[in-house]
Amino acid sequence: MVVPAVVQDILQGNEIELTPTLNVKGYILGNPISEYDKCESLRYKLANDMSFLPNELYKAAEISCNNDFKNFDVNNTKCSSYVQTMKQDIRLVGEAHVLEHNCFKSSRKKMYLNKKSVLVNAEFCRVQHYPFIESWADHELVKKALHIQEGSIRHWNLCNPRLAYENDIENTFDYHLNNSRHSLQVLIYNGDQDLVVPYMSTLEWIKQLKIPVNDDWRPWFVDGQVVGYVTEFTSLPYRLIHTTIKGGGHTAAEYKPRECLAMLDRWLSPSPL
Repeated sequence: MVVPAVVQDILQGNEIELTPTLNVKGYILGNPISEYDKCESLRYKLANDMSFLPNELYKAAEISCNNDFKNFDVNNTKCSSYVQTMKQDIRLVGEAHVLEHNCFKSSRKKMYLNKKSVLVNAEFCRVQHYPFIESWADHELVKKALHIQEGSIRHWNLCNPRLAYENDIENTFDYHLNNSRHSLQVLIYNGDQDLVVPYMSTLEWIKQLKIPVNDDWRPWFVDGQVVGYVTEFTSLPYRLIHTTIKGGGHTAAEYKPRECLAMLDRWLSPSPL
């Protein structure tokens, strides 16, 4: 949520000649949310498309709730009942990646903050590896390789609950719209197995920017295999590329590091995905 706001502040600072000038060329966002309400509604659409919800239930809810599953009238008992049923139907699906085991009984956020969350029986639980990430990042050789200033970081946390900031941005669309009037290169990607921030919710707000599409839903490849579908939006000097990451979750690079590295290398080159 914060990246487009920070970019806007930098651009505005450059316009009024604040020093030092920051030569921002673009930015990258992975599985980004823009508006919570629309994201919530499209979660159910994607869940229906993936067969986690019966089609009859979703269609009935869509009609009763007027396709808004977040801000519906509380007196609309039919809509409320349908939404509650849909929540129950998908509650045990691992939202971060719908095809992997849902290893924790708590939410993903609580999973990061509470390492004593109870694991359920499963052949593979990705989250079991998370404590090792912190140990790896704390190793002196790793810090040296990453050019971390000695003594500046005592301990790396995968998720730090003690960061003091106010979460007051609920919608980032206007930031993206303002940024689209500048000379920027933007890369936005979504794992297509992510129910936390469905790829279709990201594409929806991107299309609302009204930027012409010059490359629509084209497959791209790594080692001859389709790894996602790219859509390019261009209104020179602004250019935005969106791509799905096939088989990726939330966050995509965690699940598909090779594909995401190829994506990043090509974008920075720059060469087409």
